[in-house]
Amino acid sequence: MLVFTVTCFLSIFYRIDGKNLVIYQFFIPKEYPIDKIKEIKPTKMWLSAPATSIKYRIAIEFTTETYLKAQFPS
Repeated sequence: MLVFTVTCFLSIFYRIDGKNLVIYQFFIPKEYPIDKIKEIKPTKMWLSAPATSIKYRIAIEFTTETYLKAQFPS
């Protein structure tokens, strides 16, 4: 259980790669184009963004909602 908890804390991070914001969750990257980001603001809602901190979280609002839809394999 301790290994899982440590992995959760160490496997969430953000990176800017060219024109994309890359968010890593459990070492799996998800890219979002920076030019489609409308607003970034601080929040305390724990469902708003991947982060291990309760105090320091961000909410990212996009110009379109197509980047937030889940894709399931068929």
